[in-house]
Amino acid sequence: MVKVLIIGAAGYIGLRVSQQLRQANHIVYGTTRSTANESTLLLNEVIPIIGPVEPESSDSHSILRPSATLPWLEAVKSENIDVVVDLSGTKNGVKTILEPLIRLSKDRQANRQPRIGYIYGSGMWLHGSGDNVASDLVP
Repeated sequence: MVKVLIIGAAGYIGLRVSQQLRQANHIVYGTTRSTANESTLLLNEVIPIIGPVEPESSDSHSILRPSATLPWLEAVKSENIDVVVDLSGTKNGVKTILEPLIRLSKDRQANRQPRIGYIYGSGMWLHGSGDNVASDLVP
């Protein structure tokens, strides 16, 4: 049984991925920014983690505070989550999600624990909203 964190679990794609992972008997944690989606996650046997994905900045011109505690990152640490699936579509995804996971994964390796798996899903709006069918194989 694998412990999986779905960032964006209450979204259109995230909820379906969460449901499929639960049907495969994995332990699934899911992030949501609002308490309104908590009941949806609970009904689908997903352990909700409520809070922002990105740290809040003090003003619009400042750099994101790296010291800010994020609920999802604390869950990865405390629950020994094996895989993180990023469906958030955040503006600063690499800095916000991937960089802290790399640091945490290196810490785990130093303690002879397995690395954290990371799966990125850009979301359904990758190719915009036109009438032409597009895929990742079309330039």
